[in-house]
Amino acid sequence: SNLGSKAFSLSLVSAVVASSVFKEVCGVIPDELVGLMEVYEKHRAARDEAMRVVFENKVLPLESPWPEILDPAQAVAVSAMTTVELLGLCLFDEQGIGKTVTALATFDILRQRGQTDCLVIICPVTMMGGWKKEIEKFLPGKYRIKVADGSAEDKRKAVLSSFDVLICNFESVPSLLVVLKGVLGTKKATLAVDESFNVKNIEAFRSVAV
Repeated sequence: SNLGSKAFSLSLVSAVVASSVFKEVCGVIPDELVGLMEVYEKHRAARDEAMRVVFENKVLPLESPWPEILDPAQAVAVSAMTTVELLGLCLFDEQGIGKTVTALATFDILRQRGQTDCLVIICPVTMMGGWKKEIEKFLPGKYRIKVADGSAEDKRKAVLSSFDVLICNFESVPSLLVVLKGVLGTKKATLAVDESFNVKNIEAFRSVAV
């Protein structure tokens, strides 16, 4: 932003959160933030509601077939993750608890509710096949699944193809970033980042790309 003599750089999310500081210190809120402030306020309210669901172990009504598939803990997590206006959250369950099926249930329910168009999964290369198998197991034949693997051109074609679920690995994201942004810019996309320790270094190019 450039506010007279006060010129600085700040990530968009951080700027939205700090909008009151802009008003206090700079005397004005940049135009770019005005519309986003409402989105963030809705997210903040949704986040509080999602955490109430978690702390109170609430299981809200969920679309079929998930009430018959999810165990109680998974159903609570999905109830929280499908909160309206929630922009995202982190799920740090232990290995074997069922984070994959929880994520798939969340996407499928959001899709049934018209709140998302597609799911993009970013995971280690060794887990790409596992994600595809889990989708085919729990949602057989329901969604068009594309796996961005093989040559650089094969990966690019996968992103440009018609898909409901796209599976990428962390290493591919930087080289596919332009085409991913172009494709996903026209959709309501849900992003699942598996094994998120792969992007824990916020300065690494891979982390920035994801």
